Amino acid sequence: GIRLVIADDPAAAGGDEPDAPALLRPADAAAEEPLAEPVRPPVEALAYVIHTSGSTGEPKGVEIAHDAAWSTVDAVGRMLEIGPGDRILALSALDFDLSVFDVLGVLGAGGALVIPEEGEERDAPRWLDLVHEHGVTLWDTVPMLLDMLLVATDDRPGRLGTLRAALVSGDRVGTDLHGRLIRAAEPGTRLVALGGATEAAIWSNAWEVDGPLDGWASAPYGRPLPDQAFRVLDASGRDCPDWVPGELVIGGRGLARGYRGDPARTSAAFVELDGGRWYRTGDTGRYRPGGILEFLGRTDRQVKLGGHRMELGEIEAAHAASPGVRRAIALVVDGTAGRKHLHVAIQPDDGHDGAAVLAAATATAADRLPAYAVPHRAHLV
Repeated sequence: GIRLVIADDPAAAGGDEPDAPALLRPADAAAEEPLAEPVRPPVEALAYVIHTSGSTGEPKGVEIAHDAAWSTVDAVGRMLEIGPGDRILALSALDFDLSVFDVLGVLGAGGALVIPEEGEERDAPRWLDLVHEHGVTLWDTVPMLLDMLLVATDDRPGRLGTLRAALVSGDRVGTDLHGRLIRAAEPGTRLVALGGATEAAIWSNAWEVDGPLDGWASAPYGRPLPDQAFRVLDASGRDCPDWVPGELVIGGRGLARGYRGDPARTSAAFVELDGGRWYRTGDTGRYRPGGILEFLGRTDRQVKLGGHRMELGEIEAAHAASPGVRRAIALVVDGTAGRKHLHVAIQPDDGHDGAAVLAAATATAADRLPAYAVPHRAHLV
């Protein structure tokens, strides 16, 4: 159980309940003497747990150790030479693993976080102001949010002059994004596309986009980061040659310890191959000549929207838990400007009022699902 809660409000720790965890107020901690020496946990100790979507409706808690997190943070930090002069606009929620890099990769290197006020997380014109006012040097979001920022510069140019690098991950990176970025910022602004899985400590591969991408539908998935590895395997577990699609599996220092409290799921996803431990991503990809990875899609019913991985089964289970629902089907629908939206179709039981069942199911799902997994629209069938 939870032993300590850091919060200003005692209610966050359970108030005066006898079994409530201890409460540490930040204001009280500031008055304490600093430690004589920094705490040095073992590298294999748990650093954080982030939950990802589960097909049964139960999220999976991914356990990441300090060494795994450091492997990614250090590799990307060295690539970009991050230091005390850097500032990053922290747009990712703490339950989304891009925030791990914002905190450990930038704040941990002596840089600063620029944190928007509540309600500004999706306000692109306000982002422009924050970048300009605080001299933001680094960007780290899904491609859609960088696209929103660049659209906002159409009416307000000249406000990205301090931005020296943009990291984008969690979705396909359009081939036009680099050109738009350097037109809106500076010619030397770097665009780095990254990929991987929460189960492998944020990112495992990278590709710096520095020019036209002829022959590519989207930016390359790239090459593995230092101390990490990728294989492309066929259905028999054999390595695929160049150009032949297969399942992407990740190995190396970044791998998670497993799923918290779920050894069966852990053993199914983290497998031993040729004497090494590998994570089966469920993604389909292929190697092109030169050791360059290309991401092709999923092998299951998992989808990724806005950088968040979601199991359609979890979304369906949340709706089906409402009384009167015979069946719920979640699906992804193409929207405008190339964007995709999550929809759900609800079939009521015989003898039930369809409109009432639909309203109750959407309310039930909204209570059970994280905001990013709530469907854009619900349909009665």
